[in-house]
Amino acid sequence: MDRHRNGAPIGVGILVASVLSGCVFERPLPTHEQAFNEGSGFEGILHVDGDCVWVEDANIEIDKEAFNVLWPPGYRARDRPFEIIDASGVAIAREGDLVSFGVGEMKQVVIAGCPVRRVLLATEIVDVNGQPVLSPTPFVDRPILH
Repeated sequence: MDRHRNGAPIGVGILVASVLSGCVFERPLPTHEQAFNEGSGFEGILHVDGDCVWVEDANIEIDKEAFNVLWPPGYRARDRPFEIIDASGVAIAREGDLVSFGVGEMKQVVIAGCPVRRVLLATEIVDVNGQPVLSPTPFVDRPILH
């Protein structure tokens, strides 16, 4: 059996790399614990850049603004393909999707892994690519839809 210069069998390294290449990784998204009684709507294109998940304002034609997002509790990201997973475990959006969500507040805070820019505190994602999202978030006072 061929060995790497550190003595490890080369076949083991190839096996580990091939197993990891097929794995799907989930990671928590930056979230907030703030509850809102009302908010405004936002529509943007979902992007991912390394560990940073952000949105680009879809309603401005020139000089589109980018925003970092603090998501509702329990939201996470899944890679390969990149997806946003809500608190109930449902994949609700992918990179490049047009997402509409409520914004309870806008702040200037630093989110690890993201460039410094304004931050939207999302209350709920209401639709993706023009289709309603039927999965509730903790901020929505409505029954769970199945």
